[in-house]
Amino acid sequence: MIRTALLLACLAAPAAAQDRAMLEHLLRDLDDATDPKVLRAATAACILGEGNADAIAAYFTEAGWTRSDDTEMGMTSLSATAGSVGVSLYDDGRICDVASEGWGTDTALGALQIASGVAGLGLETLPDSECTALRLTPSVTVEVTSTGQDPVCFSENTSALRFTYAAAN
Repeated sequence: MIRTALLLACLAAPAAAQDRAMLEHLLRDLDDATDPKVLRAATAACILGEGNADAIAAYFTEAGWTRSDDTEMGMTSLSATAGSVGVSLYDDGRICDVASEGWGTDTALGALQIASGVAGLGLETLPDSECTALRLTPSVTVEVTSTGQDPVCFSENTSALRFTYAAAN
């Protein structure tokens, strides 16, 4: 009887906890910002942080990234000592922007697909967007573009994954 109860308890363990553990496993690649795996690690951080700028920033600073807060602009910037990836967070929790000056939009989209798949999240295409825009959860969307003042939908050399959270945390 006790064995049966324990077995049922194990079977009832939420898949979300397992998915979270898998995403946390991806975070180990934040240590090397010169490897394109850093894009999926940064994506995992944006998913795990759920729009909480301090929680997201903590994943990066634990991996040795430098945090710079601009209270006037209400933004936090994160940068690695090497590599071409930077992260910008809006302090109100509405945006997590992962930008790369070294890997293009196809690489960024692949990183998003891997991290969302590990998390057990589907990607629903948003029909009214010029570039690739996807719904990750009911309250989170992600747009894939190049970096820069006038981003384009496809670039071989730069990319940006912009997570937008519907509600600030």
